[in-house]
This record gives sequence, C-alpha cells and structure tokens, in this order.
Amino acid sequence: MLITQLKINGLRNLQDVSVSLEQDKHVCLFVGDNGAGKTSFLEGIHCLATGSSFRNSSIKHVVGRTEPAYFIFAKADQTTGNYSEMTVGVTKNKEGKSEARLNGEKIRSQETISALFPVMVLEPGSFDLVIGSPDYRRRFLDWGVFHVKHEFWSLSARYKKAIKQRNALLRKQADPALISPFTKQLVQLADSLSSMREEYFSELKVEFESVAGQLTDLENVEMRYNRGWSKELGYDEYLKVNFEKDLESGYTRYGPHRADLVIRSSGLPVKEVLSRGQLKLLVCSLVLAQCRLFERYGNKETILLLDDLASELDEKHRNKVLQELIRMGRQVFMTSVDLNGFSEDILNQTQVFHVKQGKITESSIKG
Repeated sequence: MLITQLKINGLRNLQDVSVSLEQDKHVCLFVGDNGAGKTSFLEGIHCLATGSSFRNSSIKHVVGRTEPAYFIFAKADQTTGNYSEMTVGVTKNKEGKSEARLNGEKIRSQETISALFPVMVLEPGSFDLVIGSPDYRRRFLDWGVFHVKHEFWSLSARYKKAIKQRNALLRKQADPALISPFTKQLVQLADSLSSMREEYFSELKVEFESVAGQLTDLENVEMRYNRGWSKELGYDEYLKVNFEKDLESGYTRYGPHRADLVIRSSGLPVKEVLSRGQLKLLVCSLVLAQCRLFERYGNKETILLLDDLASELDEKHRNKVLQELIRMGRQVFMTSVDLNGFSEDILNQTQVFHVKQGKITESSIKG
C-alpha cells in the first residue's frame, strides 16, 4: 500500500494537516524542533493502521486537548488486488468510540484496515524489543504472524478471552468442574496459536540473523523462541500438572501468553553486553527481517515509521539501514531535528517536510 495523501486533525497538536506524497519518492522526512509535531504525524499513521498509538495507551492523551476526537484520512494506491486506489478514514473520540470507512463505506473491524496497512515502527521505545518485557516482543511477533496468516487475529482474541475467563474463576477458587471447560478451550487454542508462531519464527530467525550479520560487527548473534511453557509437556498435560499451583496463584501462570523471543550475542543476553548503538542495530535488524518476510509472502507494501533514527546510530549505520529500506521499495516516514547525517544519495530520493507548531509544509531543502 502506497499512501499518496494524508490528512490529520485533532491528534495531539496537529490541526488541519494535509500532506501530498510523491509516488516516485518512497522516503518522507519530517524535520523540526522537538515538540513541533513530527512524532505525532507518525503516530497518526500508526493509529490509522492499527487502531492505537505507539506512544500512549490512553486515547485521552492522543486526542488534542481542545478536540472531541481525532480524524485521519488517507488516500492510497494498492499495487495488488482488484482496484488500484482506495480511501480510508477513521475517527476516534476521547471515550475510545471509533468509526472507520473504506472507500466511503462503514467497516466494522480494525482488522480490515490493518491487513491493508502492514505498518512497522522504530522509535525510542523500540529498545523494548531487545531489553524490555516479553509482552513487547510477543506483540511484534504476533503482528508478523497476522500479516502472513490473517486468521491469527481472531484466534489470538479468542485465546485472550478464554484465559481471562479461566483466570477469573481461579481467583474465585471456583469448583474445578467449572474451570474445566475453559481449560479445554485454552488447550485447543494454544496448540494452534503456538504452532502458527513457531512456524513464522523459524523463518524470522533466519532473516534476523542474516540482517544482523550485515548491519552489525557482532559475532554469533542468535534468536530463540520460548513458547511459554515446558518443552517436555503438551499444554494439556502441563495445565493438569500445575492446576493446584494455578489455583493457589489465582491465574494461569504459563502458556502462549508467556511466550518470548530471546536474543543472545556470543551466548550472553544482549542487554548485558551490548552498547545502545549495537542494541538499536539489532532492533533495526528485527524490523528489516520482518519486512523481508512480508515481501516473501507477497506483501511488498509495508510502511515503515522511523522516529528519531539518528539517536544512537552513527551516520554510516543510519544510511546503511535507509539504503536497505529503499532497496526493498518500502514507503518510509521518518523524523529528524535537521538534515545533518543523511547522505546526498538518500536525500535525493527523499521528500522533505518542515514541521512547526503542528503545521507541516513541504520543503525544497536537500542538504
């Protein structure tokens, strides 16, 4: 999906922003001081594509202070499918109530838009992919699985609902006979969920380790998948063996909801041995690896949001990442406080915008 026009209003400090994008320049650079609205623009694209912000989980902080709701509209060219041009519009108010339209027609599910806009984000919080809690890495993995197998979305939603119901009964110390139906449902869903994840991970691992070898000077970088419970037992048996402990704890302690990606360098956890710059290159490697997989499965329209790519990366590695993205033909939206550190070759392929106090104008500056 190639976005050709974006309009945003009422999202943080963005007011009546309208941006037209050149089809022959897939890199868009938004330049301005901190707090000008650069990141908010990227956030708007993320809200359109996923239904949520990558900066804040509370919608009240995303909608502008004096606005009842935000509105985001995009016109895009689809290079695959039965039609080439489409329009998408979403609104969401401070209570979280939203409405979405595709080509002017109301749609019920965010899943429909998300399938069309496989967005990936690299921002300061993305360090959690390598040093943060497992929850961040699970979301990253699941976003990739969803874009390869769309049925994963509903499967994951059903699993989350089942485990919520089982945990509620565990907290009440309910009769085991009441808990049993939800346990059986969990087992059925967990097997399918974990199988899809492991199949996708086996390919992601190969791509990640390949990209990390190109972008970094690190030796023996490897990534492993922890499915969330003992390898020796099936999930059904594991839940039976650990039922009393779950009952005592008041929640289901292990399962696909505890899965994780473990990244090591020379056998050691990367967060213990690598610098911030090296860690960011590994994050970039994960994002690029996922893009490669999307391309392998026929989705060549991934949208990349790069917020403050320059931090922790020197000019050489920054341009190396961008060159790879350009080679892959991805549409890239990125932010920077200035144009310093971008090669002339990159800038020649970039559409530059200036951001000031929530207003965005196209700039003719190229270096």
